[in-house]
Amino acid sequence: MKRFCIVSVDVEAIPLKNRDMDYSTIFEGIPLLLDLFAEFDINSTFFVTSDAVESTKKVLREIVKSGHEIGYHGDGGQGYAILKAATETISRHLNVVPIGFRAHRHKISCETLLSLSKIGYKYDSSIIASFRLFNPYFSSRAPKSPYRPSLSDICVPGQSHLVEIPISVLPIIKLPLALSYIKLFGLTIYKFFLSRLREEVVTMYLHPYDLFQLPSKIDAPHRFMMARKGGRKGFNVLKGLLEYFESAFSPEYICAKETLQHLVNVHDNVKYEEPL
Repeated sequence: MKRFCIVSVDVEAIPLKNRDMDYSTIFEGIPLLLDLFAEFDINSTFFVTSDAVESTKKVLREIVKSGHEIGYHGDGGQGYAILKAATETISRHLNVVPIGFRAHRHKISCETLLSLSKIGYKYDSSIIASFRLFNPYFSSRAPKSPYRPSLSDICVPGQSHLVEIPISVLPIIKLPLALSYIKLFGLTIYKFFLSRLREEVVTMYLHPYDLFQLPSKIDAPHRFMMARKGGRKGFNVLKGLLEYFESAFSPEYICAKETLQHLVNVHDNVKYEEPL
């Protein structure tokens, strides 16, 4: 079976306890990722927060120059006005119009999808079909392959105009295909279960800060503590994962928006419209 692989990057700063934001891993991590993606011929999607665009626009413009897709990574608020303003910020600074969205901490609702649709977005990639034990916004009952969500329940297939592109999870144990989790549980475990993955579209995600050992001077919240260990381990784990993909699947790397064309052409000949 032909495999399509989406390697997505959530570009966000590290929030500090004093309410400042640390952007150092964006400045350091994006060039590393662009070089690595060029080595593996990967066309990626970078979901960027509006504050990161304003503070690191010079390095983020290199993403666009390299031919990768820019999506919008929610900053927390999901009201129509906030989504619209952030989209305009991204467009103004990067000269692109994002059509894909990923929610902050994967917290997404049908109301948000409706607002995104009105703004012009075509897909969301927030859903992870995993256990709430890992994150209260995960849902193990959600589909694992791209689908159109219901207008009343985003975790159920339905007739939304937007397409949901779920982040992949491992069979049986349902660990998300995320670099932070791979660093925690080990690449060996992931390789074992990935060999049993049956989905046609495989979607993973990472953050620039996953690549590094955070310096102790960064007073970040507790959820970033794992990033304080292992030095460049994250970068090496990511490279090892990509090498495994090449040997096991020989995937075609696509950006997230390319899934829409594939989904429409192969699986879905019906055009859907959101109610106003």
